[in-house]
Amino acid sequence: MAVSNNIIATLNLIALLCSIPIITAGIWLASKTDNECIRWLRWPVLIVGILFLLLALTGFIGAYRNIQGLLAFYLFCNAALIIAGLILLILSFVVTRPSGEYSVAGRGYKEYRLMGYSKWLRDHITNSDNWGNIRACLASSSICRKMAQDSYSGAEFYASNMSPIQSGCCKPLSVCGYEYVNPIMWNNPNNPTGDVDCSIWNNDPNQLCYNCNSCKAGLLGSLRKEWRTANLILIIAVVGLICVYVIACSAYRNAQTVDIFRSYNHFPFMVTMAFYFKKVVAMLKHYQSFNDIKPPSTLPPLLETMAFAKPTLTLILVSANIIYVTCKNTHSAPTKPTPIGIKGTVPGQKADVANMVAKQMQAIEKKINEFNASLKKRTNKHKPSARSRECISECDEVFGAAIDDIKKTLDSLKSLNLVKANFDVSAVATNVDTCNDCFNEMVKGGDPEVKKFGDWVQKVTGDALAALQKAA
Repeated sequence: MAVSNNIIATLNLIALLCSIPIITAGIWLASKTDNECIRWLRWPVLIVGILFLLLALTGFIGAYRNIQGLLAFYLFCNAALIIAGLILLILSFVVTRPSGEYSVAGRGYKEYRLMGYSKWLRDHITNSDNWGNIRACLASSSICRKMAQDSYSGAEFYASNMSPIQSGCCKPLSVCGYEYVNPIMWNNPNNPTGDVDCSIWNNDPNQLCYNCNSCKAGLLGSLRKEWRTANLILIIAVVGLICVYVIACSAYRNAQTVDIFRSYNHFPFMVTMAFYFKKVVAMLKHYQSFNDIKPPSTLPPLLETMAFAKPTLTLILVSANIIYVTCKNTHSAPTKPTPIGIKGTVPGQKADVANMVAKQMQAIEKKINEFNASLKKRTNKHKPSARSRECISECDEVFGAAIDDIKKTLDSLKSLNLVKANFDVSAVATNVDTCNDCFNEMVKGGDPEVKKFGDWVQKVTGDALAALQKAA
């Protein structure tokens, strides 16, 4: 897990640094003077940046300190933030796609038509409930007064590049034909019926065109412009989150796989995967039965938040076995069979291998019956603890399942179906190992006799699997 944690910590350190420009962009968007009256609509960018920062910090601390619960929380929040970011992006693209902007001949600025914007923006931003407060804010702001303080000739004014709010709220529409005096004073309209806004214009600095539809359109035009910038930032943030999430999960799973292989390097690939799956099931079962027991240290930290479907695990096991058989020539030679009365090395012929493995399975069956009987005698003589009795009862159950699997193995070997025998032997090893897992989890220090027996079964089944893999 060290490699996985190092990768996750490094990725989140990079994400931590990347959150700084996002927060900076959010502050910049929220502090622009030409849109100070709709600042609340730009807080999502700043909020996304802050959440990005906190999430990266959480992932970095969880990985650096190896806090498994924090890592689980980090991945959950990462996925939630990705979903929220995608929803916000879709919404913003949909509502900001229509534009009411249009060009005017001989003018350097654009003018804006209210009906050109999306109905959602018109209903939620410029409705009668909201517009009164926005209008009062615009009238008290310096957006239009700043224009009056600058000295413009008529030609300079017409060639200037105004913001959408300045164009819509601080001057009359060009179609009205007003005569220019200064940026916020206009006289003698030539076409007062050209638009409904022509009659609303007032030279009073507190009124101007704040009640005009063009002012509402200018506000939406400014909002659309800023949200287009915000969308780019959100896209970068969401793509970054997805990349970090995918790479972090991949690194974590790869590290888990490496840890498993190191723990069971004397087993072939297939039985390793089968053992691990059975361990997880057994750990969850006992953890749910005894609330006072802490989760075992070998339990993956994300197991409580992410579950694999059983069909998927079956597919993984089958695929792993196929890969192992295909690439078996690249693996080291199998170890010598455990001496249990079988002489000689592993033969190459299927019939010889089947005969040898059958004898190994019969030896395991005999040992299981003897060991299970000794466990039951221990219950009658020594009166073990409740947890030990629980494990002894479970061992009796899994030993019975192992014997059933041995019988299936013998049937497969008789028909020389070595592929099926491979799976049956794996099931035997998995069932026996569950007994040892129970004592390791429920009894402090485990049980030496159970461990010794489990190690012996693992060794024998491992050699049997190696022989089957070679002959398959």
